[in-house]
Amino acid sequence: MENSRLPRMIFYGQLQQGERSRGGQRKRYKDALKANLTMLDINPAHLDSLTADRTPWRALCRQSVGSFKDSRVSHAENKRRLRKAGHASTSTSTVQCDVCGRTCGSVIELFSHKKTPVIRDPSCRRLSPSSSLGQIVYA
Repeated sequence: MENSRLPRMIFYGQLQQGERSRGGQRKRYKDALKANLTMLDINPAHLDSLTADRTPWRALCRQSVGSFKDSRVSHAENKRRLRKAGHASTSTSTVQCDVCGRTCGSVIELFSHKKTPVIRDPSCRRLSPSSSLGQIVYA
């Protein structure tokens, strides 16, 4: 690409005057493009040589986008499968309630399980013999 073309000027341009705001900087087009290329396993440093010939560049883009899409879909399916199987999280550390035996995914979940008022059914082992169906029990 020639140096005078606008896309090249934008991609390789630098801030010549003015100042950046304090705190988190606004993402530029160049930053977003580099992040997208990195996600697709394309090295942004070799972009000039990769884009020199249009046909291999388009094939590389199609292949990279296809593999990214496949990995994203498989990751989402695995995440859904774990969620549907009853796993609250992917971690292997679980905590069991000493009152009813319920398995919680974390200590915070166990704390919340013991603290919150819930309506119990007769099959729950946390019911006391004197409590009845539909009564609120604080555990």
